[in-house]
Amino acid sequence: MAKMTDDELSSILDSLESDAQTVQDSIEQHNAEIMRRERREPYGTEEAGRSKFVSNDVADLIESDMPSLIRTILCSDEIIKFEPSNPESETDRLEAEGKTKYVDWLIRGQEDSFTANYDFIKDCDRFRMGVMKYYYVETKSVEEHKYTGIDEAELSEIYKSLERPGVEVKDIDAEEGERLGEIDVTFKVVTIRKQVRICPVTSGNFLFSSGARSLDDAKLVGDRSTKTRGELVELGFSKSLVASLPCAGSEQVTSTTQTIRDAEEGQDDTYYNAEWANEEVEYKDLYVLVDRDGDGIAERMRIQRSGNIILDEEVFDHVPYAVGSAIREPHKLYGRGRATEVLPYAEINTATTRNMLDNNTAVNNPKLGVSKDVNKVDLLSRKIGTHVRVNNEDGQSIANHVTPITIPFIGDKALLILQHLDKLKSQTVGTQMASQGLNADQLNKETATRFEGVQEESRAKIQLAARCIVETGYRKLYRGVAWLVSRCQDSEVEFSVLGKQLTTNPGRWKYDHTTSTEVGLGAGDNDKVVESMSGIIAMQDQLKAEGSVLVDEKKRYNARAKLLKALEVKNISHYFNDPEEPAERLQAENEILNQQLLLLQEQLQSMQNPLAESEMIKAEAKLIDARAKDNLEKMKLAENARQFDAELQAKISKQLEDISIRLTELELTHNADIPGSKV
Repeated sequence: MAKMTDDELSSILDSLESDAQTVQDSIEQHNAEIMRRERREPYGTEEAGRSKFVSNDVADLIESDMPSLIRTILCSDEIIKFEPSNPESETDRLEAEGKTKYVDWLIRGQEDSFTANYDFIKDCDRFRMGVMKYYYVETKSVEEHKYTGIDEAELSEIYKSLERPGVEVKDIDAEEGERLGEIDVTFKVVTIRKQVRICPVTSGNFLFSSGARSLDDAKLVGDRSTKTRGELVELGFSKSLVASLPCAGSEQVTSTTQTIRDAEEGQDDTYYNAEWANEEVEYKDLYVLVDRDGDGIAERMRIQRSGNIILDEEVFDHVPYAVGSAIREPHKLYGRGRATEVLPYAEINTATTRNMLDNNTAVNNPKLGVSKDVNKVDLLSRKIGTHVRVNNEDGQSIANHVTPITIPFIGDKALLILQHLDKLKSQTVGTQMASQGLNADQLNKETATRFEGVQEESRAKIQLAARCIVETGYRKLYRGVAWLVSRCQDSEVEFSVLGKQLTTNPGRWKYDHTTSTEVGLGAGDNDKVVESMSGIIAMQDQLKAEGSVLVDEKKRYNARAKLLKALEVKNISHYFNDPEEPAERLQAENEILNQQLLLLQEQLQSMQNPLAESEMIKAEAKLIDARAKDNLEKMKLAENARQFDAELQAKISKQLEDISIRLTELELTHNADIPGSKV
């Protein structure tokens, strides 16, 4: 089979992009409706003089979901953990731990990580899908450092301070200073950084083939954007090739890729003007299944394209995207967002509220039936409390000249409809209703269990959405970033996690680890975690006191570390020492040794004093004698108190007996029933 030509490849790409665009148009139409409802834009059915109210149901749901989703996903422990294939292998276990911490730091620990993750989670919640892209990039930054009046020694120290891996130092200008032995010098410092970046891709720029069930089986996956010509040159493309690309928005050129490549050598530098580097061109990063080499097997290739011009191509057996959805659709690449569930309620809520407001306006401003004797100018005045002049020569009542046309008020009935809609929406998305429609008597009969059940149902739906986002999006993202750095970074890297400086070498990772997560299983519910871990810590302490082998110091530390994380304490080393970290144990071990030293010194001092032991025995004898006397005094006081209570009780009983006898005598004398007598 012959190798595929550039024109044949361009034709296949055009066909795949057209198919992907059809899918994208359908998704974008739905997403655009979500955005209009979130921004409370008019429906287009508004009439002049009528209510233009638009329901806020979509925005309310999204904004109420985000705190729970962010807390559950981003504020938990590592979102995804790499598990060792052989837990008994120390090398495997350490590699899995290092991989987990480094990949998690790449995804959540960099300066712009929160923004990227927030946008991705929000897209998953409101749209059919959120898309995250990860890629390895080499960036170059240039700085100039100018020094005046320095000597040779200072110049050497400056060189040493500037020189480090990935940094190139060049002399731009060096000359003698005003005084002998001084130098004025300017350095250009070129810093080359190789790093993994993650960024969310807007759904309108993401392309994939129709019918795809996953990213791996899609014939085409990619994204499109605009880049300046300068950015493309920085990516490594030649200036002549970049100069041949049409500006974004202009008509596409018809030249083939081979024609462009043949013309690269003849490009004149006078073509480039001052604004050339800032001109924007279309850029597409595509990952295509295609049999480019003609061996009968379709390989995954990365093709960078602008218009119909192929900028670069390479075999790349990976799709560097992660797609997540809050609600999973079986057998499909993407699902749907929770905002989709409230679109019907938002439309009905809008129509019902508009009718209620229009009715309220009509009731407060009724139409009037008037006779010909009413002054029409006064009647048309909008001023509140003004008068209307009536020609009442016939002596009839004013009501015979001006009669309001009664319009029934429907506000109370509309509120019942809105309450019913809130109930239906609550059953759909799990959000507790703002108004239960209960009066005071009903509210008193409600139990805490019922409200707790409604709250638990809402929490369960949010946890399910978080679990879907993690399983469909973040699991692919973590595994993909681990795959990428293991192939692109071949040197040791340093990074900081919770104040600890860690190192790892992705190029030496050799195990294919499985992944696990606790997100969506209550791991993000801090109150539950605190309650659970407090119970576990109590059990661990009891087992430790009993001398059981079921618990050790590392497991006790893990439980306390989990508790502090649930309490949103970031730096655990401020409160507990990791028993596996010698640097953290050093201070505690030093304090223990100091205490033991003081105890030994006291014992040594007592041994050097022959009378110390006898004096101690005398002191203990005196203490025992004092305690015995004290106990005797306490016993005497207790006996005196007992005798006093007995005498007091006898006196009270005697007085009650005398009063009862006296009442009986009065009853017999006066022939009357007196309470308290003995008769």
